[in-house]
Amino acid sequence: MEIITICTYILLFILTSRHRNLLLPVRADGEDSTRSCAASNGTKVAGLVNNDPVESSLSLKSLVNEDKKEADGVLLFKENQTVKPREMDTNDFLSDSYMGNLTYAFKPNVECILVRFDDKDVWKKGDGTVQLPKSVTYDSVLLEFTVRDSENSAYFKKDPETGEWKHFKTTPRKKGARRAQNSQSSS
Repeated sequence: MEIITICTYILLFILTSRHRNLLLPVRADGEDSTRSCAASNGTKVAGLVNNDPVESSLSLKSLVNEDKKEADGVLLFKENQTVKPREMDTNDFLSDSYMGNLTYAFKPNVECILVRFDDKDVWKKGDGTVQLPKSVTYDSVLLEFTVRDSENSAYFKKDPETGEWKHFKTTPRKKGARRAQNSQSSS
């Protein structure tokens, strides 16, 4: 099978933070924008013939915009003087949002004892062998939480039948310095 022509226009989807999806017609150098691509047998191939505005009916999920909504559901708690959980202030942690991952890194001397999402307990102190986490990450793509301390990372997923968050795996975090390996061998 022979490839005969390349269509005149390519649609580029650009998704940037706080902007809508953009459609940009791109014209190959030296091609006429008023004609459509034609196959060698004379059959016309549909394309953009005139320069009418193009609108997309596609709606791509913007992770940047969705993260704000998801962040509203995540609640972090610490102990107060009465040993009752108290919601953390934004001064107690640093937060970062990247590619659908919401990460909360706790400041020194702040002890997280409970993580909640949409009024359901995700993690309590000691679940998944994590005692005092250094950070909590919510992955809005995989719909899972990761609670990390200096030794372990515990993963939690929502049970589709009960709606409760369940611990499904704990992995140890590697410690120690990695030694650089020399790629040259001695003769």
